[in-house]
Amino acid sequence: MSSTLCLISHFGLYKLHLRLHKLVISIKSFTYKDRLKRLKLPTLKYRRIRGDMIEVYKILTNKYDSRLA
Repeated sequence: MSSTLCLISHFGLYKLHLRLHKLVISIKSFTYKDRLKRLKLPTLKYRRIRGDMIEVYKILTNKYDSRLA
């Protein structure tokens, strides 16, 4: 994936992430970080890093499906 496309993808995901949090009316007035804490959700940055680490693990342990690559 090109870096520009990747950046656009991450930005779109971030916007969706914010919008979904705003939908919970009882916490709408809180900041992004406060909403995450109240909903006991990890940050988007943490989830991205975790996903990358899972992919690296799959590659290093040969658990990656070679037909998909």
